[in-house]
Amino acid sequence: MLRLTGEARYADLVELVIYNSMLSGMSLDGTRFRYTNPLARLHGIERGSHDTLERWKVFHCYCCPPNVARTLAGLATLAYGVSSNTLWVHLFGGSQLRTHLPSGGEVRIVQQTDYPWNGHVRFVVERAPPDLSTVKVRIPGWAKGASIRINSEPWPSTPDPGAYVGLRRTWSNGDVVEMELPMMVRLMEAHPLLETCRGQVAVMRGPILYCLESLDLPSNADIRGVSLRRDSRWQERFDPTVSGGAVLLETEALLWPTVPSELLYRPLPLGSARNVRIRMIPYYAWNNRDPNAEMLVWIPVD
Repeated sequence: MLRLTGEARYADLVELVIYNSMLSGMSLDGTRFRYTNPLARLHGIERGSHDTLERWKVFHCYCCPPNVARTLAGLATLAYGVSSNTLWVHLFGGSQLRTHLPSGGEVRIVQQTDYPWNGHVRFVVERAPPDLSTVKVRIPGWAKGASIRINSEPWPSTPDPGAYVGLRRTWSNGDVVEMELPMMVRLMEAHPLLETCRGQVAVMRGPILYCLESLDLPSNADIRGVSLRRDSRWQERFDPTVSGGAVLLETEALLWPTVPSELLYRPLPLGSARNVRIRMIPYYAWNNRDPNAEMLVWIPVD
């Protein structure tokens, strides 16, 4: 979904994997799990050996689930780093950091944010040792147009997406760094050699991948007939009932006529598309309402 280049590519990858792969393996209540992360669930399509209708509560093999739990529990060790006279900020999330530079100087920082639903990230430097000269903050590869302020003053250079911006200055206790990451909805296409995804797009907002479940369509609508407009206008709505709170996406899509048939090849159904209102949820939250619901990540684009 993202071309990963530059020194921030590994942190970008960690973020994408956590939000869009690891979390989708668990149910929202944390009691069930799965080994597969299918990007489509359609009736009549044979599932893989471990791709069951519902996540398991009990399974005979427990190698991956504890590794997922261990990784999520250890995220605090991946969020920050230190080197020489520099503090590195790799991941975003409400947190408090207490650490020491190699020289022994103590650093204390409080990070305040509603990320990944909101692109505003605020750092309060509670303790800055004299040898702290630089704070390097990761700018995600998707965050074109990000901006930074220090003590309400704009940082003079434009941060580059997919890299760390080096904030070099004389730091003092109480300094405040504020960052704005633009959270625009993006339609992502695959490499043209990935033939199964040709003519389709995936929907992302910030680091979050979205999907369409048949539950969010009119009762008589076939999910196979849905296509997105290239110029879709998206409404973003925060819903506190989804996974403790998540941003849902709504738009007007097109619904093309479909005709059920067992034939391998058949005439294209005649007729024109009609407008249909759709709602998309974060991919990690799919398969939590109805195990029989159909789901798509890659959706045809008109």
